[in-house]
Amino acid sequence: MVDGVAVVTGAGGAIGGATARRLGEQGLTVLVTDIDAEAAQSTAESLSSDGIVAHPMQHDVTNRGDWEKVIAEVRTHGELWATVNNAGLLRDSLLKKMTDEAWNTVIDVHLRGAFLGCSLSLQEFTSKGRALRGGRIVSLSSTSYLGTLGQGNYAAAKGGIVSLTRVAALEGARYGATANAVAPGSVNTPLLHQTPEETLEQFRLRNPMQRFAEPTEIAAVIAFLISADASYINGQVIHVDGGDSAQV
Repeated sequence: MVDGVAVVTGAGGAIGGATARRLGEQGLTVLVTDIDAEAAQSTAESLSSDGIVAHPMQHDVTNRGDWEKVIAEVRTHGELWATVNNAGLLRDSLLKKMTDEAWNTVIDVHLRGAFLGCSLSLQEFTSKGRALRGGRIVSLSSTSYLGTLGQGNYAAAKGGIVSLTRVAALEGARYGATANAVAPGSVNTPLLHQTPEETLEQFRLRNPMQRFAEPTEIAAVIAFLISADASYINGQVIHVDGGDSAQV
């Protein structure tokens, strides 16, 4: 068990909500943030009904001011222990047809959002009086960083998160803080099911386990990286994809 406060962005969604629950079950106070205030409220209420200490906040991860408000809220509940950069969206398109808006939106939410999360978290982890207690950053990448047709913006953002994670790991290590990335493959979420069923079936059959991950399986890996047991794991990218990327 660890104590302190965990910030989970995009916690109104499937993976974020499952992660917030796992961290709450580990004894952390959870700040449930999402750009959709109603989704954040719904997740927090569900967690609270099960005895987890959870507080909702509307949060645009691309906005530094919003991040500063989140950190200020963290301090009212305790000391920041973990930040999970999970917020994300898709704007898929072939590169030759991709608009500037589709490119900028995806890069901003994923990569700028993770940058701000890492930056402000490291400020907290390295502040005076922290006494090398450390802290944890886990950022959601994706196996799409290896390259996926029609996802040039998403793949670039998720690849950037891998590089950003390695830098954050180096900069936080001397203070006892760690930064790691989790790269899921296809996960059984509403976002996945925006894909045509025929394409989904092809994805499923290609996977060595011939199924998609459940959000709880991704949350379990994130929770482990945030736990005390993962104190010497730093700067890594953990693929959670049933072995799919081993075929690349």
